Amino acid sequence: MEQVFSSDIEQVLMGGGEVGALIRTIDWAETPVGSPAEWPQSLRTGLSICLASRYPMLIWWGPEMIQFYNDAYRPILGATKHPRSMGQRGWECWAEIWDVIGPMATSVFATGHATWSDDLLLVMDRNRYIEETYFTFSYSPIRDESGGIGGVLVTCIETTARVLSERRLRTLRDLGAQASEGKTAEQAAAIAAGILAHNPIDIPFALLYLLDTHEQEAHLVGTTGVGPGTPISPLVMAIAGSDSEAEAWPLAQVNQTSGAVLVNHLATCFSCVPPGPWPEPPHTALILPIAAQGQNMATGYLVAGLNSRRILDDDYRGFLELIAGHMATAVANARAYEAERQRAEALAELDQAKTTFFNNISHEFRTPLTLLLGPLRDLLNGNLGPLLPQQSETLILAQRNCLRLLKLVNTLLDFSRIEAKRMRASFRPTELATFTAELTSVFRSAVERAGLRLVIDCPPLAEPIYIDQEMWEKIVLNLLSNALKFTHQGEIAVKLRAWPDYVELTVSDTGTGIPADELPHIFERFHRVRDSRARTYEGTGIGLTLVRELVHLHSGNIHVESEVDRGTTFTVHIPTGIAHLPSGQIERLAAAMPNMETAQPYVEEVLHWLPEPELSTAQISPEAQIEVLDGASRADLVTALNVPGARILLVEDNLDMGRYLHRVLAVHWTVELVSNGAAALTAARVNAPDLILSDIMMPGLDGFALLRQLRADPATQTVPVILLSARAGEEAVIEGLLAGADDYLIKPFSAQELLARVGAQLALTRLRQQIKNELAERARLALLRAEVSELLVSNKPRRPVLQGVCEALVSHLDCAFARIWILNSVEDMLELQASAGIYTHLDGEHSRVPMGSFKIGRIAELGKPHLSNDVANDPNVGDPAWAKQEGLVAFAGHPLIVHKRVVGVMALFSRYVLSDNVFSELKPLSQAVGQFLDRKLSEEALQESEARFRNMADNAPVMIWVTELDGTCTYISKTWYEFTGQTPQTALGFGWFEVVHPNDRQITEKSFLEAIKKHQPFRLEYRLRRNDDEYRWMLDSASPRLNSEGEFLGYIGSVIDIHERKEEEKAKRLLAEMRERNRLGQELHDTVAQALGYINLRMGTVLANLSNENRETIITDLQEVKQVIGETYTDVREEIFNLRAKIQSNMSFMELLERYVDKYQRFYHLDIQLVQAADPALFVFPPEVTSQLVRTIQEALINIRKHAHVKTAIIRLAQEDDSLCIIVEDQGQGFDPVEINKKTASFGLSIMRERIESVGGMLRVETALGQGTRVYINYK
Repeated sequence: MEQVFSSDIEQVLMGGGEVGALIRTIDWAETPVGSPAEWPQSLRTGLSICLASRYPMLIWWGPEMIQFYNDAYRPILGATKHPRSMGQRGWECWAEIWDVIGPMATSVFATGHATWSDDLLLVMDRNRYIEETYFTFSYSPIRDESGGIGGVLVTCIETTARVLSERRLRTLRDLGAQASEGKTAEQAAAIAAGILAHNPIDIPFALLYLLDTHEQEAHLVGTTGVGPGTPISPLVMAIAGSDSEAEAWPLAQVNQTSGAVLVNHLATCFSCVPPGPWPEPPHTALILPIAAQGQNMATGYLVAGLNSRRILDDDYRGFLELIAGHMATAVANARAYEAERQRAEALAELDQAKTTFFNNISHEFRTPLTLLLGPLRDLLNGNLGPLLPQQSETLILAQRNCLRLLKLVNTLLDFSRIEAKRMRASFRPTELATFTAELTSVFRSAVERAGLRLVIDCPPLAEPIYIDQEMWEKIVLNLLSNALKFTHQGEIAVKLRAWPDYVELTVSDTGTGIPADELPHIFERFHRVRDSRARTYEGTGIGLTLVRELVHLHSGNIHVESEVDRGTTFTVHIPTGIAHLPSGQIERLAAAMPNMETAQPYVEEVLHWLPEPELSTAQISPEAQIEVLDGASRADLVTALNVPGARILLVEDNLDMGRYLHRVLAVHWTVELVSNGAAALTAARVNAPDLILSDIMMPGLDGFALLRQLRADPATQTVPVILLSARAGEEAVIEGLLAGADDYLIKPFSAQELLARVGAQLALTRLRQQIKNELAERARLALLRAEVSELLVSNKPRRPVLQGVCEALVSHLDCAFARIWILNSVEDMLELQASAGIYTHLDGEHSRVPMGSFKIGRIAELGKPHLSNDVANDPNVGDPAWAKQEGLVAFAGHPLIVHKRVVGVMALFSRYVLSDNVFSELKPLSQAVGQFLDRKLSEEALQESEARFRNMADNAPVMIWVTELDGTCTYISKTWYEFTGQTPQTALGFGWFEVVHPNDRQITEKSFLEAIKKHQPFRLEYRLRRNDDEYRWMLDSASPRLNSEGEFLGYIGSVIDIHERKEEEKAKRLLAEMRERNRLGQELHDTVAQALGYINLRMGTVLANLSNENRETIITDLQEVKQVIGETYTDVREEIFNLRAKIQSNMSFMELLERYVDKYQRFYHLDIQLVQAADPALFVFPPEVTSQLVRTIQEALINIRKHAHVKTAIIRLAQEDDSLCIIVEDQGQGFDPVEINKKTASFGLSIMRERIESVGGMLRVETALGQGTRVYINYK
């Protein structure tokens, strides 16, 4: 409770929040500082400043150093010191740190000099554990009125969070800077352990474990604060299997949870725990997974001992998680570095092995090539006899490709020598202008055949230039072939110029050019310019690399300038003189002219890049056709010819290969040969072939690009494609098939294999087309089934559904027309109901077909389907001339049969042959249509019957209703709606209850639902609201509806207006009651008159005796008067009861109760709440019981009005066990239960109890002073 202070002290202590309120509750008179009224002004001033400040402040006052502090200082006290620290002595509150701060405070009291401390460590006990904290604070003197030191003002701020954060940040910074210096995972872990050792306060000890390669064991790779191999730091721990459960640390649990695991009570787990920096060793450790970001599986674990003087809060946990993250990064970087080092070593070994392989394989190739070229030369020279033209052509083809292969082998050999630095040049003085011009002239025929101009501008030079002749030839020939490869129009120019210190060779063209981003890579090995428009895709990708290396061997340099669609210029600079050349490689003998044999393979190769006239099958002689089979057997020919008339599009940019493939394929099929992908795409789009056979490596649009374009075009996406490629191996085949090719043929291949692959694909294509047609037919049939099924289950009328079925047959089966007839069994006639297609009219010759006539009538008569796929020659179906005129081919008819009874016929005519699948599908369709017809015809008959019933019901003088078996009303006649004003929406279901009188609704609903459950007849009288809001008495009666098996289906009932009859009965009853009341009144009059006469007589005697003072006589007379009055009272009560019972016999209990409640509320202004806790329908009693219950409730309400002195009362209707209970209660003053029992007459309780007990009930009263009164009336 707050103290009452004087106004001046109140101003000092006002405000201060929670702490201010605390100060005002303390009885300071019982403390050393005394009552606030006695406090010096200096204390009041200091305390006022302290409480108003938002900065943490504390005041120690007087020799006892009594404490005052403000709200801001409250958190410093922690959970255990506040509020008892208010008014406590300083050394008592801060006993654990008083040895540090006590001397400072004493010094201020003694000297009056202020002190200051910055981030001072204070080990506090304020949160139920010894806590490491840091504070920045000052102690300032407060002088009292005498000028002495009255107290000390302490201003402070806790800096624990900042100090800890800076300390931990230093550790993380060092980890980030140094841990990644480790080149192996073990080195990184060791560096990390050394860094953690510099922060023993936050990490008293740490263990770093890394998983082995099998991820079954964790090996210790770093420690701090503890040596390796102790019980707390095992060298190896299992992380999987049963052994992991017995390990020192639960690493397996870390794996299972993928998160940190806290281990408590280290002293009980280990015999020796590392001491750490505090007197008490760590008692908790946290195990964290070392996992790289984005990975679930840990690569190691960090076991970190925790500071025994700090709790593991979010900041502490986050610090340790960052350490684990840094370590994960360091380990990942170290392992990545190690993997990259191993990869670099492996690549170096691979590069050396490749060079060795190129060198060896080139030598191995040259020997068989020499042995091939020698005999070929002898054959072509006629040394072994004359040759036929076809033989010469074939041998020339073989020689040309052997020379090309030799050129490739030589290039590879040169390249491998250069890389191995074993290429040795021989530099001779050369008339370079003449040498270059003659070498370039070899290309003139090929350049001009390509439609280009060749410009040679090589004026004589002043001095010979030292070059290696063979190398210079390769430089010039490679640059020329490269220019021709990428130039489609314009010119190629070769120029030679002399400069003071070097000569300059430029080879320029007006070709496609090189994109700027490709120029830096143009001399790299195996580099190809993306999307370049070359004459061929062939090439090794090392030609320009070889040129650069050969130029470098001349101590020269080469560079390129290019612009897309403008052309390219290669410029070679060769130094003049011999000072730059190795002395041991210089020869003084002048070089000869160019070796044309060296140039010939280059020229032959570029000539085959140029287009030749396309070949046709007619150009190939029969002898040649047989020869190109290359040993193919007659069986292969039979297999190939199984797909006659097929057309093949052959795409090959190599002229020799194209001619060869053309000869092999043209024996069996029509073949069109094109030389590039763009031409192939155009040809395929103009006239889609049966198969495309395409090379992959082609200029411009290569094989894969062509395949993508073909698959993207709906017109060609299904054309089978076989790709040809020199790339062997499973990966190449998979790549081709994944790209969308149907087959992949690897060069070299035999004619027999080619024919087999092409024939198989053509056969598969035919088979796929057949399957596609069958699937399409099945799809059409499935759509037909779905559409017909949807029509048959719809609620549409019969004729539109049948018309829809015919239209679906015409649409999905592509037939000429379809029709459906229904059998009129009365006339034995088929009547046309629906027709779609070329004939849509429903009248005419076949609109009515007699049974047995025409094919339709015979199908109905026999009940069997009929199929004809040659109606033009089948007179049984119809007029052959008419069928030919309409182009009709097929007829299918099915009888519509239900329960072995024909109800109609469904038939169709088609301009195409109908397959067995289609004809078979018509059978279930005809069955479904027949079932639909049977159902619809039954429904129509039922609807006709229902219409007759509705017409009869709507015109009947009574109201008719029909329900389902659950009581839901589904039909009410028009008379009901006219009477009540309801609509079908509001009346059907159970809505008709809404117009039953509210007092009759519950008993009506209860009786109706009980009858429904028992399937019994229903009969009840109730009042029904008319459309003018007048209620009229109705008699509602119904009988169960049963099906042929006797199963209950619901009710059919009628409602009759009996209001006039009820009113007549009521009038008769009222008249009888009036007569009875008159009779009872007369009897009552006679009884009272007799009693009053007798009382008058006796009272006269009493008066006479009073004058004689005859006391005994007077008493006797009065007793007789009392007896007469009592008997008269009883007689009057019985007569009144009899009279009232007659009057009330026509009213229910609820009606009487509501009537009296309304009366009391209106006349006595008593607010009565009627609470129906039980079903009101249960409170139905005989008239005599109703009268007594209502009268008793009246008496209870009279008592509330007279004695309770309240304006409200409650009447509750409840059910208790097997009895009904009526409770009348009030919240008035109540009465003493003892007194109320003594005064039962005053409250009429005896009469009330007598009245209830007379009808077999019980009455009890509960009351107490100040708690109101409750009257309980129970009736079984």
